[in-house]
Amino acid sequence: MYASMDYGANMEIFKIAERLRRDMTAPEKIIWDRVCKNQPGDRRSNILDGVN
Repeated sequence: MYASMDYGANMEIFKIAERLRRDMTAPEKIIWDRVCKNQPGDRRSNILDGVN
């Protein structure tokens, strides 16, 4: 059985999701920067190693 990725979400939900992806907080930017730079290995441990 094939399921749609939008799960019945309307356009307003997609607009909100786009805004959240575009307007990240400073901590979110730091985390995603580390995730993108740390390609090999366990990404979760790589991210948490530098967090106090």
